[in-house]
Amino acid sequence: MLASGGVFGFEARGKPSVIAVQRLVIAVASIILAKIEVSFLVLLNSMDLPFAGVPGMIAAHGFGMNPLFIMTCIGACIVIFGTLVALIRFRQRQQELPLPTIYLARHCKTAWNSEGRVQGTMDIELSPEGALDAELNLSAIRGLGIQQIVCSTAKRAVQTATIYAQGLGVPLQSSPRFRELDHGEWEGQRIEDLLTLPNSPYERWIANPGAVLIPGSSETALTAQQRILEGVREISSTYGGKTVLLVSHKHILAILSCALKKCPLTQFRKEIVESTLPYKARTQRE
Repeated sequence: MLASGGVFGFEARGKPSVIAVQRLVIAVASIILAKIEVSFLVLLNSMDLPFAGVPGMIAAHGFGMNPLFIMTCIGACIVIFGTLVALIRFRQRQQELPLPTIYLARHCKTAWNSEGRVQGTMDIELSPEGALDAELNLSAIRGLGIQQIVCSTAKRAVQTATIYAQGLGVPLQSSPRFRELDHGEWEGQRIEDLLTLPNSPYERWIANPGAVLIPGSSETALTAQQRILEGVREISSTYGGKTVLLVSHKHILAILSCALKKCPLTQFRKEIVESTLPYKARTQRE
């Protein structure tokens, strides 16, 4: 299971020690508030007010002549606010579910995959061979206990995920946060041709996508990483405690893996998985 903290932005939760401390804070705050309320009532009873309530106290004595009143009000407000914050945080943590277990999978084959072309934002459908591969992958996926599938909005990812969802009988959700990176001027070109260019920009990008810009792209690897992580946070908050399969693209999943492991994008090449079979998302702790 994915650990809390780090890129997900969650704090440790549900631990007995944390809950015990919160309960102690709430109890102490309640005692202090009760004492302040008693003192406040005693103060009210000791004053001959022209009319009832706080407005009467202010009218009869004025703030400047009653430092005890001022300090009591300030103290009461601080304690009440602190108590409410503690209660809200306590209830939130009690209600939160564990983070989901997430499996990652690249979409299955398209005609452009077979031709070795960069697809990027081009909305290419699965080839017949790719659709067959997805059907064959089901035998391996069934043993993972998948309860929810999330996928990129690209046709090739949606078609792959749909075959999985129908075969498993689980719900499917698509999200643009997991769409493929915009590969700009490289889209439609053969990778083999891009690698033969002098001082190949594509080769340098694969080696360190955080330091090399894709010509004509609308985003960088770092900005793409942010949207991907936002998508993972959404999965975590929506499907807590479930086992989720994320169907996306090899470059997107490699960028995500770097973030989960907290390693620099210089490790991007090592994180690229060519296979379409699912693999478990790993964090730095695993």
